[in-house]
Amino acid sequence: MTYAPQETSFEAIILCGGSAKRMKPYLPFNKALAELAPGQTLLEHQINWLKINRARQITLAIDAKTYSDVSAFKPRILQEVRCSIETNKLGTGGALRKVSENIETPLVYVMNVDDIIVSDNYTPQHLLQITKDDIKGTLLVTRTYFPFGVVETKDQYIHSFKKKPLLDYWINTGHCVIDTEYIKNCFTEKGDLDQLLSEMAGKRLLVHRKLEGDWFTVNNIKQLEEARKKIANPITQNRIQLETLHNQ
Repeated sequence: MTYAPQETSFEAIILCGGSAKRMKPYLPFNKALAELAPGQTLLEHQINWLKINRARQITLAIDAKTYSDVSAFKPRILQEVRCSIETNKLGTGGALRKVSENIETPLVYVMNVDDIIVSDNYTPQHLLQITKDDIKGTLLVTRTYFPFGVVETKDQYIHSFKKKPLLDYWINTGHCVIDTEYIKNCFTEKGDLDQLLSEMAGKRLLVHRKLEGDWFTVNNIKQLEEARKKIANPITQNRIQLETLHNQ
């Protein structure tokens, strides 16, 4: 196994607001508190992943309802992080703008609470290596599988079947690094991060890095169940344990 150098500590922001409408009524609170493994919530998993990878400060961009739920059910979490509480809807971009006022590092690592990375060959430091002054962000991208089987046809005949083929497209993993001053000066007080990243791309301010490893997201109950299985998989557990030992 190979690992990237771990000398660089960094600040990170976890975007964990929202009401998780697609997971109701099964999940009565924000998905950040969904149990990913016995005794461990999705939010705790992501905080641990960042700490393993040398995050020196973690800030939660969190709505008031989720903050209240975390305070009630997992108060210990709040001892490990800072919180930027959103009382009015700002959108993910606006939430970042609000948090950025307290970020001290030139670059900040940004991730969604529901986008999970498991990899022997990736750490946040891979995105923290912006070397050109005219680049203001790096986005982690990956390929994924089409969720349905594909039928290939020729004339009126079915030629073959392909079970959930790997797509040719590269997609956003929900992990990126952005120049802190750019967030402060160019992000709007309200707005969507995806739209702001699109604008950065249009100005040629954004580059990408391809993920070597596994990525999975949790947007509904089925995906939560799949994530639980993957995290419980012995191979995945070995990876997590090895990364923990390596970074202690």
